[in-house]
Amino acid sequence: MRVIAVTGGIASGKSSVTRMLEAKGARGIFVDQLYSELIQPGSKLLGEIVKSFGRDILLWDGNLNRRALSRIVFFQPLKLQILNKITHPKIIERLRKDLEAITSEGKDVKIVIDVPLLVESYWVNLVDLILVVYSSKDKQIERLEKKGMSFAEALARLRVQTPWSKLFKYADFIIENNGTIKELEKKVEDFWAKLASEEFEKEVTGFA
Repeated sequence: MRVIAVTGGIASGKSSVTRMLEAKGARGIFVDQLYSELIQPGSKLLGEIVKSFGRDILLWDGNLNRRALSRIVFFQPLKLQILNKITHPKIIERLRKDLEAITSEGKDVKIVIDVPLLVESYWVNLVDLILVVYSSKDKQIERLEKKGMSFAEALARLRVQTPWSKLFKYADFIIENNGTIKELEKKVEDFWAKLASEEFEKEVTGFA
């Protein structure tokens, strides 16, 4: 079994790459999905978040208003640190359990984890290989604006992201995603083929 982390900046295409690898037979785990499951109304984690940030971050039905919370933490880095301190231990605990469950099946599988904050949350030791999906700042902002985010919101998100230069130091492989879906599919296909090879080598050149 090989555990592969797919990481990168916001709107770089991590989830798209993870889904493409799933289609090739990998078992996908999406950290954002785990987080969503952990913050359901009435959950202990949601209660801890509300205690720190107030009830104004809740929707009328008791669900977390993630956009309202984002507007707080991404414009105030210290509050982002508080949120991460609350959420990361719970997410990593759940992630470990999911990995153990898959391992217990005894199958020879590749597990692909879509994880936005791999380096910041100190999860590097949980994985065997790190794939960084890279996109330019302009392309990231363009994608975020298409999702309805204002330019100011997009820029605030990018300001608190781990610098690409730091992510590249951890990378075993980098996929550049500034082009089309077809181009991305081809790069993922190449990565999958190399992954199957017994002579897989780190490939991080061209992004210094």
